[in-house]
Amino acid sequence: RVLTYENLTLSAGSLSLGSAATDSSTINGTLTIWGGTLDGAGELTVNGGFYWASGTMSGNGKTIIGSGVTAGTIHTSDYGVAEPVLTRTLQNNGTIRHEGGYFNNSLTINTGGTLDNQGTYLFIADTGINGSGGVVTNSGTFGKSGGTGASTISAAFSNNSGTLNISSGQINVSGGFNLAGAGSI
Repeated sequence: RVLTYENLTLSAGSLSLGSAATDSSTINGTLTIWGGTLDGAGELTVNGGFYWASGTMSGNGKTIIGSGVTAGTIHTSDYGVAEPVLTRTLQNNGTIRHEGGYFNNSLTINTGGTLDNQGTYLFIADTGINGSGGVVTNSGTFGKSGGTGASTISAAFSNNSGTLNISSGQINVSGGFNLAGAGSI
């Protein structure tokens, strides 16, 4: 089953993508996640825009942010709103800005969750990545361009020939750091 959406907003409930062999969905507009759960073994590709402020992405599947997404956002700052939680693979081929606001909270990556950055992922505030058992891999550009303090990553971080670009503040990695290939800092 292949589904194509122009825009999709998930604010409550659950959207389940079945089998990886049979379910592949594409969003040509914007995927907005304000709550609820995106789960399952299927793949979801986003080609327009991406905004994630709360809710969970779970399951054995993959959410792919396409190379055409130039202003994707992970927003972790609202009082009384649960942080976004990742327990599936989020593959970024575009550009994601991890922003804060009044509160600079974190994206939570737990066991089964992988942030696979093949594009550009930037902390633009003193936000971070927390959780238990999660993984961050970078073969693109990963960095910090805003906030004068620290962005802390408690997931295991592996830089696979990617670039680390820190132009503001600092990034602290407490979950382990692996440098593989000819990456640059």
